[in-house]
Amino acid sequence: HPDVSNDQILAMFKEQLQKDPKNADVWSRYGDFLSDIERYQEAVDAYKETLKLNPANIDAQTFMGTALWNLGKKEEAVAIYEKSLKTNPQHVPTLYYMAFVDLDRDHNIDAASKRLAQIEKIDPSQPALADLKKRIDEERNKGK
Repeated sequence: HPDVSNDQILAMFKEQLQKDPKNADVWSRYGDFLSDIERYQEAVDAYKETLKLNPANIDAQTFMGTALWNLGKKEEAVAIYEKSLKTNPQHVPTLYYMAFVDLDRDHNIDAASKRLAQIEKIDPSQPALADLKKRIDEERNKGK
């Protein structure tokens, strides 16, 4: 809601977590919100709480990896992404982020393109496909 400040939203999350500290979904949404406002270390902590309560939450695991990536802890992030893909090789968010790892860390356009094709096969209507295609095209054009 545009009339609610980030501080108010944070206070609502904290109040909800005080009432129900074992609610993995609230911890996960809290982590998502903290990531959205670029408070990545706090997001990592929230995702860790999520995973303590619900170790099977691959979304929280992957988004924790992304928060770590944004903190500059790239190898730790990649290890988490790889763990997520071992659990579910077709997890679209993880495939998406790994494609960016392929491009940003490894400059491997072919690997990123393979992940893109995987995502297209799993979910052809995935909204993030356009961004990934654009990024792969930009990388290809750099080499020309």
